[in-house]
Amino acid sequence: MTPNPQVAQLTSLLNAHQAPEGVSSMEELHAWLEALPKHLCAWADSHKTDIFKGNAEEAAPQPSNAEAAGEPEAAPVPAAAAVPTLAPPAPAPTAPVSPMASPRPTGSSGPAAAPGAVFAVDDDALVQEWWRVRDDKSPTNWVLLGIKAGGARGAKTQVEVVGNGEGGLKEMVEHMDDTKVLFGGFRVVAIDDKTGVTSYRPKFVAIVWVGEKMPAMAKAKVTMQRADFAKIFQGAHLNLQVSDLGELTAETIESQLQANAGAHKPSRYEF
Repeated sequence: MTPNPQVAQLTSLLNAHQAPEGVSSMEELHAWLEALPKHLCAWADSHKTDIFKGNAEEAAPQPSNAEAAGEPEAAPVPAAAAVPTLAPPAPAPTAPVSPMASPRPTGSSGPAAAPGAVFAVDDDALVQEWWRVRDDKSPTNWVLLGIKAGGARGAKTQVEVVGNGEGGLKEMVEHMDDTKVLFGGFRVVAIDDKTGVTSYRPKFVAIVWVGEKMPAMAKAKVTMQRADFAKIFQGAHLNLQVSDLGELTAETIESQLQANAGAHKPSRYEF
């Protein structure tokens, strides 16, 4: 039988996390996956003779002992009609789930929260802020959160939206403060120029900023606070903890993204 090319591409997608040939965006990948059942059905129809060849050979009638000996065979006894059984339908192919994926919260495509807005650390609104950054169609490409001081003992941690915007890394670093601990992330675009075709893939960087002028006790709490914010900033390709703006330059980030890219390295990044 001729191998099915769509199955081969799907296997590559599942095993190597590589997009099928000619697919360069999530919209194209979704369309490719939606069309996959039709390709598989067409392939099965064209190879049905080969697929069921083994079944037909097994079902072929075999000569009885009487026939083999040349003796007349007894008349068959009528049997009750067999009730046909229906095989359960084959499950529809599903899109592979990235190990970095996290559930998309309801309403994440709405407007970004205004700077100064305050939410409990487990409020879904904070996850939505990060999802806006991860949404290719959203103009918002960075967000920065900070812990609101003055909360009552035993109360949930209150988180303030320090800022968000469309200016990427350059705009985000303008909001860094040496006297604060901040949690944030931003989107960059990996650009791949291969064989005359240019593809664009979003990459996400999550950061923990620990201001150098923070008191030692406050710095010591960062380890515990990171666990709460890790639930917000899921799906990042790169996670950093920094205290110096020199660690947040485009050149430094690009170098670390390339180091994590494996064998398939983009040609360049757009910040």
